[in-house]
Parts: sequence; C-alpha cells; structure tokens
Amino acid sequence: MNKILLATALLALSANASGQTAFGYGTRDCSEMIKDDGIGQELDRFSYISWIHGFLTRVSAEYGLGNLAADLSNDDMYSSVLTLCKQQPDRLFVSAVEYWIFTGLLNQ
Repeated sequence: MNKILLATALLALSANASGQTAFGYGTRDCSEMIKDDGIGQELDRFSYISWIHGFLTRVSAEYGLGNLAADLSNDDMYSSVLTLCKQQPDRLFVSAVEYWIFTGLLNQ
C-alpha cells in the first residue's frame, strides 16, 4: 500500500515529458526505439539501456529511493519500456521510461 501511495505521489509531482529537460536518446520518439529494435543494432540497445539507468539514478537520488536498478536486469528494463513504446509509439522515450518507473516499477 505504501508503494502505491508513494508512486502516486511521485507521479503527481513529476514533470510531464514536455516540461522536462531530456538529452540524447530520451528525446527520441518511441517509434524510433521500435525501429531501432527491429534493426537489432546492439549499440542502440546499449544506449537505450544506459539512458534508462541514468534516469533511474536521477529518480533514485531525487526521491531518496535507494538504487532502483539494483535488482533489475538490462533485458527486463529494456523490454518493459519497449512494450510501453509499442503501445504508444508517438510518445517520447523519456515519457515511456518515466511512466514505467512511476506506474510499473514502484508498484511491484
């Protein structure tokens, strides 16, 4: 119950994607992630995973949540965000990552 309340509060307090400062892969549309995944370039996959790790680090530090990525595999993170991107290919990658963290990861 506490995790649900925390996730709800953090989601309400977090800025939406259009109000965030995002750089690199975070500024891509989800459709680009889907296309990159289809091509199968390992460098792109690694770059998306690295970006997710960096964002998780920022959220962990900002909200005092410890190391959110400690028990997550790279494959789980990547596939979770890719699934969200496939559901809404027009959303920004940063928005999909944020949504996954605040509605999925913190509600486990």
